[in-house]
Amino acid sequence: DTELHEQMGRARLVLTPAGESFHHYRPYQAMLHGAIPILNEPDPALQTTLVHGENCFFYEENEERFREVILWAAAHPDELEPLARQTRRYAVETHTPAAVAHLLYA
Repeated sequence: DTELHEQMGRARLVLTPAGESFHHYRPYQAMLHGAIPILNEPDPALQTTLVHGENCFFYEENEERFREVILWAAAHPDELEPLARQTRRYAVETHTPAAVAHLLYA
């Protein structure tokens, strides 16, 4: 797992598709490492705080949409760094133990 954390720390994009459930820890783990998670669009649509282009990238279950996300990211590297910082800030504010404790006891 140490190698995975090191790789996430160097990446700006991390593929984090849903497994058994749309809600899992990998997108937030990627965010905390300063990477932007790429997730498959939830089907059916779910209420979530994850927003395409703000703290993640969504792709539909087809190659074309996934390709669009990757090509956009490759064409706009200067926009990835600020977005990665924004996603990390979001994860720290909402998904760290301190943030969760604050929400529970506020």
